[in-house]
Amino acid sequence: MTTLLHINASARGENSQSRAIATTFIDGLRAKDSSLEVDTIDLFDAGLPDFGTHAAAAKLLR
Repeated sequence: MTTLLHINASARGENSQSRAIATTFIDGLRAKDSSLEVDTIDLFDAGLPDFGTHAAAAKLLR
């Protein structure tokens, strides 16, 4: 059994072309390995804290 970690980092959701490409890739892998397990983390639904330019700049000053 193989496990794949798929990290979705697209803010476009279902309109994302990179998400569509990843889905096609994963479907191809599943066709070759029916025991493939895919763990997906969507960074926009994961409830992660915001980390923008101000936080990055503050971190670099340390």
